[in-house]
Amino acid sequence: MPKPEIVERALAAIKGYAQYEYFFEHLDSPAWLEPLAEKAMFKHPQPVEKVEPYIRFPFWPESRYLVRMSKLPQAQATVLKITVGIPSSDNSRVYDDIAEIALSLPPALAAKLLPKLVEGIRLPIKLLLKDRMGALIVHLAEGAQGAAAATLARATLALSPDPRAPGEEELLRFPKPQPLLEDFYYARVVDKAVPVLVSAVGVDAVRLFTSLLDDAIRLSRKPSDEEGNTEDFLYIAHPAIELGGGRDDIPGILLYAVRDAAEQLIKSDPGQFTRVLEALQQKRWSSFERLRLHLCRVFLESGGLEVAEQAFQDPEILGRASFQHEAVLLLKEVFTRLSGPTQKNLLEWIDRGWPEASIRRWLEFCGEPVTDDAIGELSDIWKRDHFAVLEGQMPEAYQQELDGLVTKMGAARKLEKPQGITGGAFGAVSPKAPEEFEQMSVGETFEFLAAWTPGTSIFEATAEGAGQKLAAAVGNRLDEFVTEAGEFRRLDPTYVRAFFGALTGALNAERTFTWEPVLELAAWVTTQPREIPGRKGGGHFVADPDWGWSRDAIIDLLTSGFDEKLPGRFTSNLRSMVWTVLRPLAEDPSPAPADEIPDPERAGALVRRFAQKDERAREPDLTSLSINTTRGRAMHAVFKYARWVRLSTVSERAVGGKSPAGFDEMSEVREVLETHLDVGHEPARTIRSVYGDHLTMLGWLDWNWLEANLGRILPLADTEYPFFSAAWRSFVVFNAPNTTLFREMMGCYRKAVEHLGKDILPRHWVRSPEDALAEHLMVYYWQGALEFGGADPLLDDFFVSASDAVRGHAMWFVGISVPGWRDEAPPEVYGKLQDLFGRRLEAAQGAPSPDAFSAELSNFGYWFTSEKFEERWSLETLLAVLQLSKKTASEMDVVKRLSELCPKYPVECVSCLRLMIEGDKEGWVLIGVEGDARTLLKRALDSNNPEGSSSARRLIEWLIGKGQFGFRDLLT
Repeated sequence: MPKPEIVERALAAIKGYAQYEYFFEHLDSPAWLEPLAEKAMFKHPQPVEKVEPYIRFPFWPESRYLVRMSKLPQAQATVLKITVGIPSSDNSRVYDDIAEIALSLPPALAAKLLPKLVEGIRLPIKLLLKDRMGALIVHLAEGAQGAAAATLARATLALSPDPRAPGEEELLRFPKPQPLLEDFYYARVVDKAVPVLVSAVGVDAVRLFTSLLDDAIRLSRKPSDEEGNTEDFLYIAHPAIELGGGRDDIPGILLYAVRDAAEQLIKSDPGQFTRVLEALQQKRWSSFERLRLHLCRVFLESGGLEVAEQAFQDPEILGRASFQHEAVLLLKEVFTRLSGPTQKNLLEWIDRGWPEASIRRWLEFCGEPVTDDAIGELSDIWKRDHFAVLEGQMPEAYQQELDGLVTKMGAARKLEKPQGITGGAFGAVSPKAPEEFEQMSVGETFEFLAAWTPGTSIFEATAEGAGQKLAAAVGNRLDEFVTEAGEFRRLDPTYVRAFFGALTGALNAERTFTWEPVLELAAWVTTQPREIPGRKGGGHFVADPDWGWSRDAIIDLLTSGFDEKLPGRFTSNLRSMVWTVLRPLAEDPSPAPADEIPDPERAGALVRRFAQKDERAREPDLTSLSINTTRGRAMHAVFKYARWVRLSTVSERAVGGKSPAGFDEMSEVREVLETHLDVGHEPARTIRSVYGDHLTMLGWLDWNWLEANLGRILPLADTEYPFFSAAWRSFVVFNAPNTTLFREMMGCYRKAVEHLGKDILPRHWVRSPEDALAEHLMVYYWQGALEFGGADPLLDDFFVSASDAVRGHAMWFVGISVPGWRDEAPPEVYGKLQDLFGRRLEAAQGAPSPDAFSAELSNFGYWFTSEKFEERWSLETLLAVLQLSKKTASEMDVVKRLSELCPKYPVECVSCLRLMIEGDKEGWVLIGVEGDARTLLKRALDSNNPEGSSSARRLIEWLIGKGQFGFRDLLT
């Protein structure tokens, strides 16, 4: 042990943090433990460093010393004594070290650190501790410290209420129990704790996890839930206890933990079966009954049969969705071993069927007609499915009843199959199996579909179900059905739509067929009134509500027919027939004016809430509407038709010395385009957005027509701005910059700049039109079509009007574009771009605060890492940017590039790195760039530049003082 005067002299010699840290890091003798403890050196844990809104957790050199000494057997008792006396701290790194100490100590000593470990796990922010708690529980449990391990597990896995106060949003969400660890770490602790705790404390481990599951369920319930309600709904997310092991939610993690703990205990000691079931029975939630039923099935010979006999005294256990799965599995195992009265009671209960009152409530819930036929059908389905559970185990009379129900209603649904939600059919039901449709001739198929009366509810065989099987048959016998396409005129629209859908699938699979019968049928469909007189109901799983879905299927087919890459595409001789089909679809009533007015009330509570807080939720997405409405899709198809005509006739016209076809040769296209530019005829802005989407194609199809009609497509008058914005947004987002168009559209670009920041954009727009405008202007600038201070100050006005986010996007776009230019871009282009950023940098330097230029400045990082600009200019500009904002995008690539430039520019590179680290309040930069940062600093230290070497040394010392000890070796 060092003498007191040596200790005094050593501590007095410490000058500054670096020496203090060096002293403790190089102290390797346990002899200093008690002398330092007497000097209260272990009584002042390093606190967190808070610089709002950020927080940093520095290492505490004293606790690192204790960690090293805890590995020495002769020092462990002293280390324990000192560690127990460490005051509470808000620094998680202190508790990380205490956990490491506990792992080094013998379990009996480690258990004495339990209060300190519990302190640490309750901190709001935990670093390494959350990954060490599982190992600590194992260490204690395997070292005969079961009670301490269980106590630590309970503290680590404890749950608290959701802090979000209930309010009007209560209807939209369930509370979420709050663990002390993230779900991922919570699951890891549970996985490690369950087996060792069961081995160490037996049934108390089951009780521990049972209690935690009870807490998790209770804290997941809404305050408004009925007090006596026992339903927890875990069966929806976790439908099969015997299969599950999900890690997506805390209740699920604990549900399977209880299962695993119980199974492990009973396997090792079957006599514990009763005690385990008693622990489960004390809890009221349905999941505990599911667990009891599961364990009864798994451990029938350990007492499960007796519990099953008792459980099935009440057959209603089979009818409750929450534990039907486990109950059915158990019943299949034990039915023949149950007492005679219990068997009789179960069979009579099934034979009585689903209570009529329950069926009525279910039909009303599903929105289905409540009729005697529907009630009888559902009762038969219910009886069939429940009798099927006992198939082969029932008396002959009941088996015959089951056979009759199967013959009448079809095969039974397996109730033991895990169901997220039980009760009711999901998916369309066909009257015939696929192989039956395959065995019928085409004529027999038409006769059957024409004569058969489909069901009108989701519980019956429906037209939709038959249509799905019909589509498969059409795909297998394509030519036969195409030849008889006219026969579809006497069938329901559901079957017609299925036919067209099957043809589209075949065409896209590069199959071919004869088009004429198909186009004749399609033309006939377009002459039918969209609405079907007297048609009621319909919808998914049942039948098409009108002819609208068939019209959409025709548009899908036409679109594939225009694809020049498909061998079965249209040939030019079909042009008249194709247009006869397409033209009426361009006058379909969908979209209606009301479709362009989002109705939050119609959309449900969640959208209503967004609409109240975010006006973007009330703005229609016209582009999306155009591809989800019949008229909008038909207008898109018109452009594809025009392209097809031009390409299919170009060779023939070239032979005759003619230019490619324009609208003089496609008068039908010109007519429909001009008709829909008439607001009196076409009031829907959705259709105007289609023009914007295809504006570049319009110029290719007929430049003169576009030139003459551009003002109608994109009207500049303020009174027509809604139509301008509809076309503009689609144009700027979906069309690449085009210098020829730009000259004609200068007024449009100016109007868009004038409206920057003023328009409400749809919430789910595919890409921001303002960002797309920025990209267009950058392209025109580097191509020389735009200049600063030109006759038209468009570019100047853009940078005055645009938000920092949009200006930042412009800088980002340049930065990610130039790396792909290789060597083809002339030097003057880079000069123009350097001038551009120089202007923006000057603007930021002259502003009252650089915060208004944050995104714009930080995205210079992409320019810097592109390596396309002059080296010194890039580095000096980056330094100027960092002096203003201390932030840059693409930090990892920036530091890597700085490390490469450091031998040549050590002072500038070290300065840039220091500014980046100073601006990184979260402390994440060094985590990703430590290797390159070390390389940079090493190169600066080794440089022949005294100022560079000195600045690197100062930065390293500063980093060590901030707890970044990984840089220490650079100074040795």
